[in-house]
Formats: sequence, C-alpha cells, structure tokens
Amino acid sequence: MVTNEQKTIAFFKVGYSFEVGLNDPDSALEWYTKVIGLGLKDALAASTLNNRGHIYLKRKIYPTALADLNRAIAIPVEHADKSLFYHNRALVYGALELHDLELADLQRAVSLASDTALLTWQSAR
Repeated sequence: MVTNEQKTIAFFKVGYSFEVGLNDPDSALEWYTKVIGLGLKDALAASTLNNRGHIYLKRKIYPTALADLNRAIAIPVEHADKSLFYHNRALVYGALELHDLELADLQRAVSLASDTALLTWQSAR
C-alpha cells in the first residue's frame, strides 16, 4: 500500500521534472496541486507550495502566488530553503509595490540564509 508520504515524494518529483526539466509549468502546477491536496504539513509540502507560488509569480498571478508562499512560510518545519520562500514572497511584494513588506522579507531571507550557511560551516568543521 502506498502512503501519502510516498505519493507526496513521487508527485513532487514529477512536478519538479515538468517545471525544471521539461519547462512545462502547466503540468508542474497540476502535479504540485496533487501534492498539496494530500494535506501533509512537512518540508516537502512547504517546498511544493513555494514552487507552485513561484510559477504563479512568473505568470503575474500575484494573489495566488502570495497565498501559496504564505502557506509555505507558515508550515513549522526546519528547512534550509525557507530563506528562498521569503525571497520569493519579497518578489511578489515588490511586484505589488508593497516595498516595506518586500524589504522585511528580503532581510528575513538574508538572515535565514546566513544562519543556514553558518550551521553548514560549523557542521563541516
């Protein structure tokens, strides 16, 4: 029997392959939406929301991009790419000319990226 976690991984990989490998964002959105529909609240679900939000950002569908990125950020997981989530949301805020929010998210992204780099450096010593 296939678990939701296994489905999440498989669906994410298919979506990512369509997005990055085949440059087919429509199919990627379809597969990412399947992942999100499984209702998991883990790092992979957060990454899926981020990826889907980024596709909506590139399509200039800002309210939907913002909703996905807000959900990705709200998932309480330790995840190295969380700085990317804040960066992508800052891009949405910039497009919406909400520059105070854009700056705050960029600062948070840099802070998280610095923390991640420091932890990686310390663990490598």
